[in-house]
Amino acid sequence: MEILALQSQIRPHFMYNTINVIKWMAKIQGASGIEEALSAFSAVIRFTAKTESELVTIRDEVEFIKNYTKILDFRYFNKFEVSYKIDPNVMEYMTLKFLLQPLVENAVFHAFDDIDYKGKIYIRIYKESEGLIMEVSDNGRGLSKNEHLEAEAGDKLNSIGINNIKKRIQLNFGEKFGLWMTSQDTGGTIAKIVIPIIR
Repeated sequence: MEILALQSQIRPHFMYNTINVIKWMAKIQGASGIEEALSAFSAVIRFTAKTESELVTIRDEVEFIKNYTKILDFRYFNKFEVSYKIDPNVMEYMTLKFLLQPLVENAVFHAFDDIDYKGKIYIRIYKESEGLIMEVSDNGRGLSKNEHLEAEAGDKLNSIGINNIKKRIQLNFGEKFGLWMTSQDTGGTIAKIVIPIIR
């Protein structure tokens, strides 16, 4: 067990150091795009490798999403853009790690399929009396009635990620909290996470 624990610590550290070497080479050769992509990837690995706690600050979760979407933007050549509206007073509140990533992934991989305009993702985080609200909405094609039912059931889309979010929230915080997905009248989808306020 001790050896496995040590190996799990070495692997991310080794990857991080290797990426830094490639980033340094890219900088010397003037390949700024590669350098920027590797910086974002390094930050994603660093965040993923944090194992001390399942809880992170909203600030850390948002920083992770910014780096993650930067990598996707390089991959999909400016297919979408992301806007953030986050109450500054919630930045030091705690959340479960990786709650937003599967929702952003769904927007990029599914909502923006077969659209002839630029995709937009809106991430909003704020406090209400019921708890901390995290919303990921998009201007994509929206969910059909069948897709909406499948999303609720955890089928298709990123079913592992969607189910993971729902189960982790309910296991940690109870049935009162969770994830709800709805289609907007104007097109696109809103995914709404509600968790308790944890200072």
